[in-house]
Amino acid sequence: MEKPVIVALDVDNDQQLDRILSQLGEPEETTIKIGMELFYHSGAQLVKKLADQGYDIFLDLKMHDIPNTVYNGAKQVARLGIKYTTVHALGGSEMIHVAKQGLIAGTPNDKSIPKLLAVTELTSISDDILNKPGKLTSEEFDIMKSHSQKGYDILKNQNIDERVKLAALQHHER
Repeated sequence: MEKPVIVALDVDNDQQLDRILSQLGEPEETTIKIGMELFYHSGAQLVKKLADQGYDIFLDLKMHDIPNTVYNGAKQVARLGIKYTTVHALGGSEMIHVAKQGLIAGTPNDKSIPKLLAVTELTSISDDILNKPGKLTSEEFDIMKSHSQKGYDILKNQNIDERVKLAALQHHER
C-alpha cells in the first residue's frame, strides 16, 4: 500500500492557498490537510470545492465536545467528501464512537466513509527541543519519545480496541 504525502495548507488567506495549490500535482494525486486556521477562514464551502476538484482532504479539526455535538459535527463534515478527519482522544470512547457513527450517517452514498483519527496528545514538547538545530541530547531524545507512553496512558482505561492502545504505545521515532 502506497502512503500518501499530505500537504498541510496552514494558511489563512486565498492568495497563499492559491500559491500552494498551483505548485502541487493533479488534484487526483494530491492529499491536502486543512486545519482550523484555513477552515475557520474559508469554511465548509472551500473543503467541498476542493474535494469536488478531486483532492483527498484531511480535515484536521480535532473535534472534542459532548458526544451529541461531535456526532452532528462529524455527520456534517462527512457530507463534504473528506477522506480523513480527527477527534481528540481525551473526549473518551463514547465521543470517539459517536464521531465514527456521525461519519457513517453523513457520508454520501457515492463516497467512502472518512477515516477517523484520534489525536492522543497535542505537542507538549518545548519549542527549544522542536527547533533545536543539530543532534538532540539523549535526555532530549527521551522527551521526544515519551509521547508514546503518554498517548497510551490516555487510552489505556478507555473502552476501545486493545490494538489501538498498543499502536499508540508501540510507535516510535527511529
